[in-house]
Amino acid sequence: MPNDIYTISYTSGTTGNPKGALITHSNFLSAISNLPKNQIFLTKNDVYLSYLPLPHVMERLAYLTVMSTGG
Repeated sequence: MPNDIYTISYTSGTTGNPKGALITHSNFLSAISNLPKNQIFLTKNDVYLSYLPLPHVMERLAYLTVMSTGG
């Protein structure tokens, strides 16, 4: 369901106490659907390398963008 929890993204607490941000399915799908997929062209020779931890929201968006565009 769109409003069900997709994941919990833990914040570092740089502006307060560390906490978990609840991300719903619709939140995440909205973010992915607004990425410029027509500007991302992947081939079998491309390599995805990231230094961000998977719990980081930006890393999750980048990873799922690569997967949704043929990576």
